[in-house]
Amino acid sequence: MEKENFRFYIKVRTALNIRPTIIHDELRTVFGDEAPSFSTVARWSQWFREGREEIKDEARPGRPITETTSENIEQVRSIIDNDPHVTVEELQAETNLSHGTIQRIISDHLNLRKITARYIPKHLTNSQRAERVRICKENLAKFESGAWRLCDVVTGDESWFDHTRIGRKSSNSAWVARGDPPPTVLSKYINLLLLIVPATSPIINYEISQDSAITDISIPTHLISDHDNSRAEYSNQQNKQILSDVVRSTIQRIPRGDVQKYLHTALGKSFDILLMGSPRVGKSTLINAILKKDIAKTSAGRNACTSKIACYEYKEIYTSSIDDTSPTTSTCSIRIWDAPGIEDWTKLDVAKHIETLVKNKNPICLIYCESPGSYANGEHIKVIIDQCNKLKVFIALVVTNMYASDEADDILENFKSLLAYHSIQTKASGDVFYYGTIGLCTLVNSVEYEAQGVIMKPAGIDEFMLGIMNSLSEEKLLQWCFSLMDNGPFWVRTQGRIWKTLHYLKSWFGY
Repeated sequence: MEKENFRFYIKVRTALNIRPTIIHDELRTVFGDEAPSFSTVARWSQWFREGREEIKDEARPGRPITETTSENIEQVRSIIDNDPHVTVEELQAETNLSHGTIQRIISDHLNLRKITARYIPKHLTNSQRAERVRICKENLAKFESGAWRLCDVVTGDESWFDHTRIGRKSSNSAWVARGDPPPTVLSKYINLLLLIVPATSPIINYEISQDSAITDISIPTHLISDHDNSRAEYSNQQNKQILSDVVRSTIQRIPRGDVQKYLHTALGKSFDILLMGSPRVGKSTLINAILKKDIAKTSAGRNACTSKIACYEYKEIYTSSIDDTSPTTSTCSIRIWDAPGIEDWTKLDVAKHIETLVKNKNPICLIYCESPGSYANGEHIKVIIDQCNKLKVFIALVVTNMYASDEADDILENFKSLLAYHSIQTKASGDVFYYGTIGLCTLVNSVEYEAQGVIMKPAGIDEFMLGIMNSLSEEKLLQWCFSLMDNGPFWVRTQGRIWKTLHYLKSWFGY
């Protein structure tokens, strides 16, 4: 049956105020697997309710089927010559060529690759170097002649502090010919702070604007006289600065300290994460990227599907002191439960399976993975979401291997429509879409991906981990944080964004 016929049936039933679930069940009863998915039925039903009359697909300008003609090659070459930092997505928007066509042109015809630019600091000019030599010789002559004591000689130099607001590092990537060195980017700088450290008086500081050099600075004399007459005030200010440094250092340790404090009250506990999805969709590589441990066995064989649930476990032993008396040892474990393939199950089987898993494991969350080219039953995913909502388990729907095909965007849209059935979209941050306490959906690439000479770095993992962190609360949040304890690079990269989430934990711990 043609898809236009299905849409006409949906249109008629929608006009009779029949709900999408009933329409979908009717189509499934008559046409079986040939019937459109529930998300498709719900989407067209909504369009018809909003007044749409046409049942045929709308024209899709911007993605015409084309070839790598000489005109297209020259067009792409001209754009890259004008802006070597241009992205494939921007090339698509400007040329109306498909993603695959642009990649073939760049790799096969232009023989280009994209690499990250190299940062270089500002270099001193010859006159600046000569001035520094002159000053040093002058100071040395005064010291040798006895005009100055050693403790009165102030030596120093100019320092350049890199300061840039370029966003992600990948924004400086540029297209270069194979074998050519990477381009360079001059780091920007901000105002400097000149420190004078005499031996017999307090430290003097003076801000230098970024359009001045040290040799141009005339330090106000009142700074020195004020310091000579206010040593007690200087001492108090110094103590305040030390206290500020201690507080800041303590705040920076709160995330790991909170988790560790929680662990000492959870001896012998096991924290569980449920993992679901068809075989060979990248579940194992995703878990390894999240936990930064090679605990999930990866396989790509045709017999990867199993009828039994697999468990991957690792234990952590922490020895530290909560107080100043004696050390405490905590032993906890993380267990990853990889559920068997459910493609051939009935909806009732899936519902019972999820209910049993949740009641037995009490998981932190459930992660469902799907990748371009894999088989996934939309009805089963809907049942999984229904059960997670019923049992109060947060679910994360993840599109893995996001660079493999444009189908990844279609899968994400399907995930969004399934979650929207239970909750409106409450927030969107990049490629992470939140649906209240129900769940979230996103796209990730767990490992480096290479296609036609273009290398794509892992992406979306940090955002996905933060997304779950922002969605959980209290004990589940602490368990999730503990699961990420060994992923040191994640904590370093995201410490600024984590602070808002940990501010909630501070009140839970009584800080």
